[in-house]
This record gives sequence, C-alpha cells and structure tokens, in this order.
Amino acid sequence: MFWGTTATVVAAGFVAVRKAVRGRSVQMPRSATLALPGAILAATFVVALAAAPNNWDSMVYHNARVMEWWDHGSVAPWDTPIDRQVRMPPLASYFKLALLGLTGNDVLLNLVQWAFFAFSIVAAAALASRLVPPSRAGPWAALLIATIPMAILQSTSTQNDVVVAGYLVAVAFFFSRAFAADGAPFRDLALGGAAVGLGLATKGTAYLLAVPLLGAAGGAALGRITRRRGRERRAWAAGLAAAAVLVVLPNVGFWSRNARALGSPVGSAYEVVRPSSFLALGPRKAPALAVSQILRSAVLQLGQLRIVGVRGRALVAATARVHRGLGISVDEPAISGPMPLSSAEWPALNHEDTAPSTATFLVLLGATGIALVTRSLPGRRVVLAVFAAGWVAWLIVALFVRWMPWNARLQLPALVLLAIPAAAVVAECLGRGPRAALALLLVLQALPALLLNSSRPLLGVSTSPGDPVLLRTLVPHGSRSIFATSRWEDYFRNQPALQAEVEDVLRGVARRCGPGGIVRLALDGDSPEYVLWVGAPRFAPGVRLRTGAPRPGDAAPCAVVGTRCPGKRAFCLDGPAPP
Repeated sequence: MFWGTTATVVAAGFVAVRKAVRGRSVQMPRSATLALPGAILAATFVVALAAAPNNWDSMVYHNARVMEWWDHGSVAPWDTPIDRQVRMPPLASYFKLALLGLTGNDVLLNLVQWAFFAFSIVAAAALASRLVPPSRAGPWAALLIATIPMAILQSTSTQNDVVVAGYLVAVAFFFSRAFAADGAPFRDLALGGAAVGLGLATKGTAYLLAVPLLGAAGGAALGRITRRRGRERRAWAAGLAAAAVLVVLPNVGFWSRNARALGSPVGSAYEVVRPSSFLALGPRKAPALAVSQILRSAVLQLGQLRIVGVRGRALVAATARVHRGLGISVDEPAISGPMPLSSAEWPALNHEDTAPSTATFLVLLGATGIALVTRSLPGRRVVLAVFAAGWVAWLIVALFVRWMPWNARLQLPALVLLAIPAAAVVAECLGRGPRAALALLLVLQALPALLLNSSRPLLGVSTSPGDPVLLRTLVPHGSRSIFATSRWEDYFRNQPALQAEVEDVLRGVARRCGPGGIVRLALDGDSPEYVLWVGAPRFAPGVRLRTGAPRPGDAAPCAVVGTRCPGKRAFCLDGPAPP
C-alpha cells in the first residue's frame, strides 16, 4: 500500500512536470550543460551506496525508530526515552522503512536523500528555465544547487533536510505555475498543497519554511477568487480548497498519534523559539534579540572564510562585539541552545551537521542585490518574488529556531530555493568571464565536500604538521576512504571509541542470552541506539531488543544494556535502569 501510494504521487508529479517542461514557455537545458551536476550526482550515488549510514541523529532517532517500527510491526508510539523517535515528523523514515522491508538491510537507506538531491537539481532547473526563458538559467540553477557543500554532504546521509528542500522546490514550481499563462489553478494549487503537506510530514522546519510560499500563493489565489467570475472563479476556489486539504491530509495520522501519546500534535519542541521569548529581556531588547538570531545564523555560513585566512575566532569575536553594542549576551538563553557561539570558531567544514556554504551564500546575497537594482532583468517581478520567498524562509528559520552550531543544515532548503532566482540573475546579468569565474569558484567550494566528507570520504588522506594549512584546515585529523574500511567500521567513523564499547557489550549479551532472549535497553535521550540494532545480528544473533519499561506478560530480560555507566562509556551491560 505504501509503495502504491508513493508510486501514484510520484507519477502524478512526473506527469505534471513533464507537461510543463514540454510546454512552449520552458525548455530544459541540454544534457551537456548538466555535466558538472551529473558528475556530482554520480559520485554521491557511489558514496551513498558504499558507505554505512553513520550520522549521529540517524543513530539516535532517524534510523533507530525505523528499527523499532520494524520490530513492533507498527508505527504507533511506544515507550522510549528518546522522545525524538516519536515526536519528529516521520515521512523520510517511512521511505527508509519500506527500503528496509524490500532489502532486509540498510544498504539503500542513504539513497532517500540522494534521490531528493537529484530531484531538487532537476526541478530547480525546470523552474529557473520558466523564470527566464529560453532555458539560460536552468543550468545555473542546477550548478548552484549541486555545488552547495551541505547538500552534497547530506545527499549521502540519512538525515532529511535535502528531502525538505526537494518538497520546497516542488511547492515553488507548482504555485508559480498556477499563476502563469499555462497554469491550471486546480491542478497546480492542489499539487503545491500536497508538496507542502509532504514537507510538513518530513521535518519540523518545513512548518517555518513553507510560510512565505503558502502565504503568497494563498493571498494571490484569494485575490483571483474575488476578482474573477463564473467558471474561472470556481476553479480557483476549488484549487485553494484542495490545497488546504492536501496540506493537512498527509499529517493527520501522525498528528493524531502524537496528540494521544504526547498531548500535542507536534509534541513539545525545545528547539523552537516562541515569539514571547523575544520579550525575555523586555520589549526594548526584542529587536536586539532578533538581530542576534539573524547575525549568528549568517556567521554559520561564513566558516569557509578560514580557507582564505580569516580566522573563525575573529568572526566570533566580531559577533560578540556587536552583541556588546546591542547590550545583550551573545549566548542569550532565551534564544540559544546548549552550545555557545564559541563552538562556531572551528566548525567541521566537511561534516553534514556543520558545513558552511560560504561561496553559495555570498552569491545569493550578491544576486539579490543585482536583481534589486537591475530594472532590465527579464522576468524581474517573478524573480524578486522568489527571492523574497527564499529570504523570508531563511529569516523565519534564523529567528524561530534556537541558535545551535548545527543550524547551518536547517538553512539548506532556503538556500536551495534562493538558488533558483539567483540562477536567473547569473544567466542574464553576468558576462562570460564572470560566469566562468563563478563556476570555477562553485566547483572548488564543492570538491572538499565531495571528496573529503568527514563521515564518508571518497579519498583517504593522512596529514602531518608540515602539510599545507589548507589541507590541515579541510582534513585536520586525516581520513580513511570508505573503500579502505569495512561497513561495520563506517558506522563508528564519527565516534571511533564507540566501536569497541558496542562490540564488548554485545559479546557480553551473547554470553548471557540465547536466540530469542529479550535484551532490555535502558537508554538516555541521546543514545546512539541504532548501532545496537545493526550490531546485534553480528555479535549476538537471535536476541530481541526492547526499549522502555517491561510490559505485562513480557518475558524477563536476559540482559540489560544501559547508559548510566562508569567513566565515559556510552553503553554497559547490566547498567542500572532508570527509575
């Protein structure tokens, strides 16, 4: 049923996009112009297949909950100390659950994000070609998105920001086409609403990112309803109603389960900054807190300036001086997460949690400025509208998510959306020389993320104090290629010390439990549970893992794996269970 529904939705979207692409108002770029994005897609496809899913959030909840669902035979909430497994939107994990059911292993799980990376590139090229016919902007949209370091890094992981980016591009495509000359209001508004609903079912940030597109499309559609008459008016009204229904429909099951289990459809998200938080220091300081959120979010995208000699410490110090001038702390608790701004001094440049996209970010800012001052830009009104939607989406995420050093990845969908109008500006306003220089800059920005991904590197590099500063900045501790390590070792690439602990605990489980034995997991809220699921068949075959308190009628556990362990061990056998 899942695959049937998925195939139906994909087919409907494909038919709609195909009709748009074949229409006279848009021509897709020739295959030769997509050579660079194609090469990046090919390389990331290899990595996605060859490497094990080893992202920390995936270990804790993305993939761990897939294993829980598979074990339970249900996606209903269960007793778990890791609340993110229950309260976080599940759609991307449903795709992984289906792939797990098809293959019996996690070899294909990374391909969920990779598929949406490919879709984002193609769909953005199609939309950019509509903005500035005949198709000059399409290849630039593809290149701008394909070379975003965060997109490259995440395309081979089991996170979900690229999935949200794909749905956001689909929303922009269908909503913009609804108001074009070749649009069909009912069809395009309904498809745009469905894309919004699927985005909301994927990640909480989609609730923020979709606001400008939903607001603009809804307001414009209401204007058409009030001005038009007869059949056309009914078409717009029906399209708007269908969009509203399809925004809600994909989320009804998840919301109702959360409401029963957690008391709220979306749970209690600590990460969200509520509007009242900006009044924490009084009304006069509210603007200062807003500036703080925007400034610190921008700093996260500037980390690659370290490559050209700008120290991260200098960026953080400059930001702190601005905050002193504003009269507030640079780590104001009302709007900040647990990590201080100083943690942004040396973010990992090639990690899917923290990688900045400096060149892309600066190009987007520059393209926005050019569009504002260039009145002769073809399609300027629509280009500016998409810029406005993208920057408003970026600002909403910057303002209403607590600052944390890994928020650069939450900005990714907004950057992907902004790349579409930026491509129109590059294609129409820059000469051949500047375009060539820009393409080279984007490719150079992308290469470290493509080849030296700190979690899944294609190339192995050993570094020493005598190596060039650039190499030591990009790969401070060296790297081993994914082709030089086993899949089991890959799971622990970000936490090497964890491998021995997991193996030791699971060997202890094997000594105490036979096949069919119940192993209780007494975990804390940030435990990498997934490695126990993938390690158990290897070291303790046949045992069954159970989280939470024992249920009436359950067999007594033959072992308890806990996290309240002596020293700094992540897991220990027979650790004391939580009260």
